[in-house]
Amino acid sequence: GFGMGDVVLGDLLKEKNLLPTLGAHIDVIVLIEDESLRGQSLALVQQIRDLGITTEYSLTPLKGDKQFKRALELRAHFTLRLQQRDGKVVVLGKELKTQEQFESGLEGLPGLLREKLRP
Repeated sequence: GFGMGDVVLGDLLKEKNLLPTLGAHIDVIVLIEDESLRGQSLALVQQIRDLGITTEYSLTPLKGDKQFKRALELRAHFTLRLQQRDGKVVVLGKELKTQEQFESGLEGLPGLLREKLRP
């Protein structure tokens, strides 16, 4: 008979350099720095996911710098955060590769993200 387990197969693929490199692919990390905006931030996460854009956020309250560090670890393309300004909520974004910052209203964000994530 003949039998080959998954470990042997994995070792064989590794030896022949045929294993794919796996890595996280996150387009957007939504930073929740103001807990009073958590509900609106989660609605934003869902809106972005509905566009087919991979999006993550912190499940628990964390300081902004820890969330930003996580975005860097995951090699996200963008960070977004909501900010209350003059009674309105605005979206502040940052492209991590270029460090370019941008600002948008909630209504214009989907088009802006599609444009910026276009290959």
